Amino acid sequence: RPHQEQAIQQLRESLQAGHKRPILCAPCSAGKTIIACEIIKRAAANGKRCVFYVDRTKLLQQTLDTFEMMGVHEYSVFMSDDWRYDPSKKITIASIQTAVRRQQLPYDLALVDECHTIYKGMQRLMDNYNAIPHIGLTATPYSASLGLIYDDLILAGGLTTRQLLDKGWLAPCDYYACLLYTSDAADDMQCVDLGGRRIIKKWRSGGWRVVDD
Repeated sequence: RPHQEQAIQQLRESLQAGHKRPILCAPCSAGKTIIACEIIKRAAANGKRCVFYVDRTKLLQQTLDTFEMMGVHEYSVFMSDDWRYDPSKKITIASIQTAVRRQQLPYDLALVDECHTIYKGMQRLMDNYNAIPHIGLTATPYSASLGLIYDDLILAGGLTTRQLLDKGWLAPCDYYACLLYTSDAADDMQCVDLGGRRIIKKWRSGGWRVVDD
């Protein structure tokens, strides 16, 4: 999609400008892993050793599924004692925890999924490879001190969540919030407004109980 191709160009320009640790920000389901896979495919085709870091087993499997969908079948898995580890492969999907523990994963380009989750071990790893580009991926680049680790922030395609929804590239959704307040009738009563549905609660036996719906 256009915003994904533009995101790749934005990252290329950021690296060419001298940044080593740009963050690519895009909402959930905007295709961050697809963008990362395309970047890795192109870099590996040029002989670069690439690693995609994840911090959870579930995310690792989701990444493998996306890579397979994108036609990437030759890769190594660096997690615990996974039998698919092969240091001769140009592409590695790696567990952050395994990489930090073993400290033996050479590469020329790294992409860090969910980079807003800051691990001290990952920071040390990035510092050890400080001449190598590390691209962070996140939908929420708001963690404290994230700006001390990464040096550029890129909004994928320059598009907001609202704009991606309007273009039909994100599925429309409904969201709700609870408005909680104390009833005027008594201090031991609450009214919870769930998108127009009102629930009355009363304090009984040490907890709130629904007394009217």
